[in-house]
Amino acid sequence: MQFLYPNVLFMMLIPTLLLIFLLNTKKSRLHSYFKPEILNALSAHSKGLNKTTRNYLFFIALILMIIALARPVMNEKEQKIEQETIPLIVAIDISKSMLAQDVFPSRLQLSIKKLETLISKATNHSIGVVLFGQNAFILSPVTNDFNSLKQMVEKLDFQQEASAGSNIQAMLEASNALLKNYQSKNIILLSDGGNKKDYSQELEYIKKQDIKLYTIAVATNDPTPIPTSNGYQTKEDGTIVLIQRNDAIKNLSLQNGAGFIQFSINDQDIHQILNEINQQSQKQAQSTKRFKTYTELFYYPLAFALLLLFVTFSSLPKLKRTALFCAFILCTFQPQSQASLLDFQTLNDAKEHYENKEYKASSKLYEKVVSNAQGYYNLGNSYYKQGKYEKAIENYNKVVTEKAELEAQKLHNLGNAYAKLGQLQEAKKVYEKALKLKNDEETQHNLDEVLKALKEQEQQNNQQNEQEQNQQDSNKNQEQKKKESKESSQNKKNNQEKTQEKNQNSEQKQEAQQKNQEQKNAQEQKEQAQQASQQQMQQAEISDLEERKWLKSLQNQNQKTLLRKFESSSDDEASSASSPW
Repeated sequence: MQFLYPNVLFMMLIPTLLLIFLLNTKKSRLHSYFKPEILNALSAHSKGLNKTTRNYLFFIALILMIIALARPVMNEKEQKIEQETIPLIVAIDISKSMLAQDVFPSRLQLSIKKLETLISKATNHSIGVVLFGQNAFILSPVTNDFNSLKQMVEKLDFQQEASAGSNIQAMLEASNALLKNYQSKNIILLSDGGNKKDYSQELEYIKKQDIKLYTIAVATNDPTPIPTSNGYQTKEDGTIVLIQRNDAIKNLSLQNGAGFIQFSINDQDIHQILNEINQQSQKQAQSTKRFKTYTELFYYPLAFALLLLFVTFSSLPKLKRTALFCAFILCTFQPQSQASLLDFQTLNDAKEHYENKEYKASSKLYEKVVSNAQGYYNLGNSYYKQGKYEKAIENYNKVVTEKAELEAQKLHNLGNAYAKLGQLQEAKKVYEKALKLKNDEETQHNLDEVLKALKEQEQQNNQQNEQEQNQQDSNKNQEQKKKESKESSQNKKNNQEKTQEKNQNSEQKQEAQQKNQEQKNAQEQKEQAQQASQQQMQQAEISDLEERKWLKSLQNQNQKTLLRKFESSSDDEASSASSPW
C-alpha cells in the first residue's frame, strides 16, 4: 500500500501534535483541590461516553479522515497507450542568400521563428529538422521530444553555418532517409527558392519517392543585397549582389500535390499547412505512453471515521448533540466554499499538464479552481496555447490586479492574442499599455512587428486601390475605344450615303444638260451609275459585317486566371497572392 498524496500527512502533523498535547495535559481545576478517589466519588456519571473518551474517538476519526485525504492505494498497474502521430520534416535553407533583410529581421531569422511556432503548434505530429546549403545536415531525427528540440534550435548559430548555394536535392535525400520507415512523407520547406532555374530533377525524385513538399516562401520580389561583416556581398567586378525570390521552385509544390504559400507575419501560414497535412496524411503509431492505475482504499478509513463521529455525537446530550451535528454538516458541505482541501493538488496537476503541452487538460483543471487574477491569467495562457485566442482574451480581461508585473505580463499576452486574430490596432494599443508599466524588450519587439505589419497593410491597401483604379481606367478606355470605333463606322456609312446622293444629283444635272444627247447614251450612263452605287453599298455592308464579328469576338474573349493552391483571409497573404511563390 502507498499514498498518492503523502504531503497531506505532513501538513496535518502540527495540528495533530497540538491536539495530542491538549488531550494529555489539560486537567480540570477540581484536580488541584481533591484527590482522584474523592473527585470520582463526588462526580455524577452518565450512561453515555465521558468527555475524555469522546475526545479520543474524535481524534481517531480525524486521523482516519487525514489518511483518506492522502489517498491510500494498492495493486499498482501500468498501462501502455500508443500515441498516433503524423511525421514531418522541417527543412530550412541556410545559404548566404537567406541572410538578406527584405523581411524582418532576415530571411533566416524569420525561418527560425516559423520553426519554433510550428513546434509549439504541432499537437499530433512528430518533427525532424534538416538544414541545407551546399550540403544537407540533420539537426534532429523525427521526434516527439519538443523540449529538447527547442533547446537545440536555440543553441545553434545558424548564421555561422550559412554557405553559398542551396542544394535542394541533398535536402530531399536527407529528409527521405529520415522518413523511410513512415507511410506519409511530408516536408515543410522554408526557403527563398534557391538559385536554380530548373528543378525538373528534384521534381522527378519527389514523384518517385512519393514525397509531399510544402513550401513557405520567406522572401520578396524586391532585389535585396546580402549583408556581410564588411558591408554587402559583391561580384568579381565589385558590384553589389542583388537577389530576390526565385519563383522556379514553385513547381516542386504545385506538381506533387502538396502546396505552397507566401510567409505571413502571423501564424496563418503554419495553420494552413498543418491543416492540409492533417487532411492528406495518415497517422502512424510513433510513441507509447505509460499510465499507472490503482485500487483505491480511501473509502475504508473514511467510512470508519464517519462511524466514529456518529458514535461520538450520539453520546452527547440531545440539544448539544443536535447543535454539533448541524455545525459539522455545515462545515463539511459548504456550497460556496472558495477552495477545497485538494485545490493545491489540482493546481499542481494543471501546471504539470501545461508544462507537458497538454493544454486542453490544463485549462479544464484551471477552470475548476480559478478564483483570482493569477488563476485567470494561467487559464488564459492555456487557451492561448490551444489556439483559442477569443477565450484567452476573455480570461485575460478578467485579470484585475494591482501587481505591476502580473499586469504587464497580462497585457503582453493579450496583445499577442489580438495579433494572432489579426486585430493589429487592438494589439498595438495593448502593447503600448504594457510598455508603460514595464520596459520589456520582447514586448517592444512585438510592437515593432505589429507597426511594421500595419504599415505593410496600408501599403497593400494603397496598391490594391491603385490597381482597382487602373483597372477602372482601363475598362473606361476600352469602352471609349469601342464607342469611337462604332461612331467611326456610322460616320463612314453616312459619308458613303451622302456621296451616293451627291452622285445621283450630279447625274440628274448631267442628264438635264445633255437632253440633246441620244437616249441610248443616257440610258447606258444611268445603268453604269446604278451598278457603281450597288457595288459601294455591298462593300459597306461587308465592312460592317466584318466589324461586328470582330467586336463580338472581343466581347467573348476569356481572360486567363492564376491558379492558387491556398486561399487566405489575412492581409499579408492577400499580398502574396498577387505574386504567388
